[in-house]
Amino acid sequence: PELARPLLTIAREIVEPLRAWGAYAAALAPAQGDDDVAALLRYLGRDPHWSAS
Repeated sequence: PELARPLLTIAREIVEPLRAWGAYAAALAPAQGDDDVAALLRYLGRDPHWSAS
């Protein structure tokens, strides 16, 4: 969790060009109450509440 905020800063600099190649899905809208990890996952196009089960 402590790395999520600095990783989000870096992701904002490098992810956009990679979206066109399918490396990342479109960013998901932020949700109220998101912590830093959820914000990073949503920016990368991932649902922070997803579960394989």
